[in-house]
Amino acid sequence: MVAVLGPGPIPALSLNGAAIASFIATGTAVIPGFIYTKHKYKKEPLNPTAWEFDGHTVLEILKIGLPSFIQQMLVSMGYAFIIVFVNRYGAAATAAFGIASRIDSLVAMPAMAVMMAVSAMTAQNIGAGKLQRIKEIMKYGIIINIPVILIISVLCILIPQDIMRIFVGEGDVIQTGAAYLKIVGPGYLFFTVFYVSNGIINGAGKTITTMVISFISLCLIRIPLAGYLSQHSALGLNGIWLAIVISFAATTLNSLLYNFFGNWKKDMHLSSTDVYPCRQEDTVPSLKNQD
Repeated sequence: MVAVLGPGPIPALSLNGAAIASFIATGTAVIPGFIYTKHKYKKEPLNPTAWEFDGHTVLEILKIGLPSFIQQMLVSMGYAFIIVFVNRYGAAATAAFGIASRIDSLVAMPAMAVMMAVSAMTAQNIGAGKLQRIKEIMKYGIIINIPVILIISVLCILIPQDIMRIFVGEGDVIQTGAAYLKIVGPGYLFFTVFYVSNGIINGAGKTITTMVISFISLCLIRIPLAGYLSQHSALGLNGIWLAIVISFAATTLNSLLYNFFGNWKKDMHLSSTDVYPCRQEDTVPSLKNQD
């Protein structure tokens, strides 16, 4: 904000200021991380001149990382297609969707943070052979997600206009955005589950699966349904919002189906009951009781 507006002696740099501020913020985050890593691993110092190429390691990184990269591309592509449909309803609809999408991102942030933690914990416990802990990882991941997302979802239903007024003052934009929040707001509750479920799948190394789930949700459900409902039904613009919620539900369903019945357990010679035991006596002690 300082670089953009230029208060006092600081020159106003407008959009260039936003780019410079982003660069500074990124550097500020990277440098402390590098310093911490250097001190944490003193016995194995980071020495680029001593690095050697390991083809197997590179392939493993690509195997896990490339599907995640494609998944993010699908998300961006899905947004681009949806904005095309929204643009047909005028500038107010476009502005409202842009603001509402930022709200979507804010709501997703805590769920994504939990997903990353769940993914790391799942990988650690699979590596340690403590597979029955995965049940509790999923349970507590969902429990952690619920309070924040539930509150936001309720606020979107009860006071959508007030939320939109935080970002914009134009009446048409507020009303269109409020309609979005009323329809999509309840769908935020799906975030509490599918981000955790996807985290477990990713932690098991099955990032291709979450990529396929995203492809189905975005390319086979959200985009076609948004186009159809907005152009060939009485719902109009609200049909696009409804398609987004339906895609959330589809993502959740597909993720849970693979989580409970998918081949990631078969690859490790497990059954669903090995990971999600049905009887109390089948489970290991609670995570909080573990060393």
